[in-house]
Amino acid sequence: MDNLYIRELAERVKITSIFYGIESENLRFSAKYIQYTSKGTIFTVCDNNGNEVVFKSKLLGRHNVYNILAATSVACELGMDLMTISHAIKNIIPVPHRLELKNYSQDITLIDDAYNSNPVGSEMALEVLKEMKGNKKILVTPGMIELSDRQYDFNKAFGIKASRICDYIVLVGKRQTFPIQEGLKEENYPIDKIYIANSFNNANQHLQAIVQSGDVVLFENDLPDNYNE
Repeated sequence: MDNLYIRELAERVKITSIFYGIESENLRFSAKYIQYTSKGTIFTVCDNNGNEVVFKSKLLGRHNVYNILAATSVACELGMDLMTISHAIKNIIPVPHRLELKNYSQDITLIDDAYNSNPVGSEMALEVLKEMKGNKKILVTPGMIELSDRQYDFNKAFGIKASRICDYIVLVGKRQTFPIQEGLKEENYPIDKIYIANSFNNANQHLQAIVQSGDVVLFENDLPDNYNE
């Protein structure tokens, strides 16, 4: 019910509808107290009967909270209870390279979102990075591609958002990431907190030189070698 188009659809259909969401009111199932940690996502699922159960999942991102709420709604309609569902949720394995938590080292959190990137997904990834507890928040990215005539604007907006969350940014490709650089410049982001690499190998080498205990690293998007500069 947080999605306008779905909400309008529910008003038109003549069948039983089960409403779920995070921000809306009068829901059958809702999620609150959402936290992102080095173990995954923790949140409380509430039903309209006053029941509340803490869910823990290895999945990251608000979109996955919505997915879990949708599955919970179906499961409860089929007779399961929230506590049983919460145990099953713990066993869901993330899709590789889609906000996947990895052990970079014993005390460094790595969020691997390198499969691909789009404006909505990149914003969710930054939201996860923002909420994750840690010391420095480090972003490694070549930006987004295949966005037609809006590619510059989307990447610049991504840079602006990143400037408000990240303590250090590693950009892959000087030409490729020019719009992100422009967004960072517009927000007066410290130039000494930006490193521009010519390849992912170079980016990883630099990352290893600057990352420290307690840091959180987000890899947002990956591009083929032919994008190397």
